[in-house]
Order: sequence, then structure tokens, then C-alpha cells
Amino acid sequence: MKILVTGGTGNVGSAVLKPGGILVSIPAPPNAQDAQGRGIRAEMVDAKPSASLLKEIANLLDSGQVKTVIAQTFPLSEARQAQDLSQSGHVRGKIVL
Repeated sequence: MKILVTGGTGNVGSAVLKPGGILVSIPAPPNAQDAQGRGIRAEMVDAKPSASLLKEIANLLDSGQVKTVIAQTFPLSEARQAQDLSQSGHVRGKIVL
């Protein structure tokens, strides 16, 4: 089973998941009707940050249970290029300044 956590609207995420996958959206509820039509489960997470939650996330990252994909790293002086790449819609992973 694949789980996709997205900071976007979830529309793109529902298109890339196979049936049986789980789409987790952070900023807004994903389109439940679209998800159901694609055979995936869609959920929204509404969590308030806390020290204990951040520590738990750090432990998951440290243990390798959660992995972050970094697409490209830019120095701050190239923030414009990073923004252009982000807006292109063709990035797989995170952009780091």
C-alpha cells in the first residue's frame, strides 16, 4: 500500500496513486468523490504542532520509516530559480533553499 502526503489540493495526488492507496492532504480536504472513483482513500490531517509531535516525526525520519525526497537544493541567492522550478509543476520531491 502506498501513502502520499500532499501539501497541495490532492487532485494531482489522486491521479498518481494506484487503487488501494491512501491520499493524505494537509491544507485542505481532498476531493473525496474523485478519490472514491479512483479506488483510493482520501483523508485530511488537521494537526497542531507540538514539541512531542515534532520529536516523534524526527524519530521516524531518523529511523528511516519516513523518507523525504529532495529534488534539488539551491543557495538563497538562487531563490528565484527555486521558485521558478516549483511553479513549473515538474518537480518530484522537495526544493530546499
